[in-house]
Amino acid sequence: MSIVNVFKEQLDLERMLERVKIDLSLRTDFNLIDAFRVFDQDGKGWISPNEIKEGLQLFNVFAQPEDIAFFMKRYDKDDDGKLRYSEFCDAFLPID
Repeated sequence: MSIVNVFKEQLDLERMLERVKIDLSLRTDFNLIDAFRVFDQDGKGWISPNEIKEGLQLFNVFAQPEDIAFFMKRYDKDDDGKLRYSEFCDAFLPID
């Protein structure tokens, strides 16, 4: 696979992710604060990788540790191992 194809595939995936974020933001039965509280059950204002794992399990989603690590690497902007609410929002809000 050429580098051009890799970049094209990456762009296609980013576009698809953006469309999903837009669709999610338009749903009337979804809000970010409630979604965040599923993971931040102690009300600390941040969530750990383990809390992400436990929160997903409530919905019968069993993520692999490397998937959670990738998610954290992408959205934990200050790289402190904690996902703050603003960082969590970045994961789900569309760019536009």
